[in-house]
Amino acid sequence: MPPQTTPGIAIGERTGKAYHLEMKRDLPVTSCTDCGGVGYNMRVANGRCSKTIAEQRCSGTNAIAAKPSDWIECTHCQATGYYRNKECPSCKGAGYLFVGLREATV
Repeated sequence: MPPQTTPGIAIGERTGKAYHLEMKRDLPVTSCTDCGGVGYNMRVANGRCSKTIAEQRCSGTNAIAAKPSDWIECTHCQATGYYRNKECPSCKGAGYLFVGLREATV
């Protein structure tokens, strides 16, 4: 009987690599203009941010940031959103940092 296989790996040949496949977050498509919160749903673009900070609703707007060049991977968590089994403090769990409004250097 041939060994069972998973995509590209035979059961008898498994190494630790299959367990540690990268689990990067999806690229966000919106970024709040005030709190920097990220969003993954284009239907909320250009609407008011729904995050709450100190029991106050954020007054920012969900700006469209759908271009891959608007984001860089968080180097702290390697775009997973987690660092040491907790939410990454650098990207706040998004896995990416917004850079879309940076001015171009000449």
